[in-house]
Amino acid sequence: MHSNENLNVQLPRSASTISLSNVNFSQYPLNILYYISGHGFGHSTRAYAAIKCLLKKGHSVTISTIAPSFIFQDLLRHFPDTCTLRPASLDPGVVQSDAVTVDKAETLKELRAFMLSIKELETAETEYILNLKPDIICLDASFLPAKIAQNLNIPSILISNFTFDAIYDAIVETEEDKKLVKSTVNLYNYTTKLLRLPGYINIPGFVERPRKILDVPLIVRKSRLTKEEVRNKLNISLETKICLISFGGNSLYHTFKNGGFTEEMCLPDGWIGIIVAPGKQVKNGVSSRLITIANEEWYFPDLINASDVVLSKCGYGMCSETVAHKKALIYVPRPSFIEEQGLLDNLMKPYGFALEMSQADFYKGNWKSFIEVAGDFNFENVKDIMFNGDEVCCNEIEKLAAQFTNSNNDITCRNFTYSNEDISDKLKLHRLSDCVPPKISICISDSK
Repeated sequence: MHSNENLNVQLPRSASTISLSNVNFSQYPLNILYYISGHGFGHSTRAYAAIKCLLKKGHSVTISTIAPSFIFQDLLRHFPDTCTLRPASLDPGVVQSDAVTVDKAETLKELRAFMLSIKELETAETEYILNLKPDIICLDASFLPAKIAQNLNIPSILISNFTFDAIYDAIVETEEDKKLVKSTVNLYNYTTKLLRLPGYINIPGFVERPRKILDVPLIVRKSRLTKEEVRNKLNISLETKICLISFGGNSLYHTFKNGGFTEEMCLPDGWIGIIVAPGKQVKNGVSSRLITIANEEWYFPDLINASDVVLSKCGYGMCSETVAHKKALIYVPRPSFIEEQGLLDNLMKPYGFALEMSQADFYKGNWKSFIEVAGDFNFENVKDIMFNGDEVCCNEIEKLAAQFTNSNNDITCRNFTYSNEDISDKLKLHRLSDCVPPKISICISDSK
């Protein structure tokens, strides 16, 4: 058996210098492990788009997440042999006390508990990854798997507009908690590469590694049905104005009922409000013009496409999908969630329309004037943005896998050493390996 000795490997400065002309991915498709945070829906919806692109190219993807399974159901249905959903959580995420409020105390409590158990989590996950034998690990935006990936000599790629260390850093107060945040930064440092999405904020783990950052276009889901088709299903005429109301997995039914909201208070004359909520929380509607529908029964981009205005929070999923469908967004701010500023400055202002509604106005039901302003917005002078981030990310994932495999002239497996000239053969042998890969000390060459 090959000893687990360190090997010094010279890699080119950029993955773009690796030629993929010799890589036959259709013959030797990649085995990809994709970690997705269960916080909110934005991580899952953009990962959905990237994973769909990977699956269509013939790769196999294991999705590791605690996000609601309905988001991925059509991928599992259309790609039953190459798409697998594994319910597992490898990040503490962020805890919210309601639809728009970050619970600082509970968030930090979850972070402390996660870090206390991190050794056990790392051991169990290492065993899982060794059994799965992925060619590459994708992160959105978990941090622990990055360390495991480096330990096992597997490339990892972070696909996000933010990382949780930045969120935690904005809410910590004690020195002890600041040390925990620093630990999360260190874990992100193990990531091989960052594909940075529009609407980004500062990502601490890559501040000193700018060469490992690639800015990519928007990754976003697109509608499948026309506005008319969706309206027919909802039994709403094309002439009627719709305000779509959604806060991810949070239901607003009790907010309406307990707050004494009425359609006259919330909606302009002639408008209909559609409240999207988890199926188990859906009731028969608040009134004739305030109706509720189940998240699980709809492909959300179709609902956005059929609406005139969206009332929600400012998260990546909602911002990207309103921008893609040119719909005005009314957002209720979430204090202490610093991702919002990046989304507003780097996505909504140049490429969309976002109107802030204070939490006070939101909880009082003072929505009418905001909906009227948003409903009158004209998108004619708004700049266009590229929507092919899923394809770019798919290509970069393939590049990194090829680059990483290409860095080894010899691949050691069992008691045999194979010398390979063709990258495709290396990919095949890498996947067939049932041994722990040797530790590799990667040295980045300055030569192009």
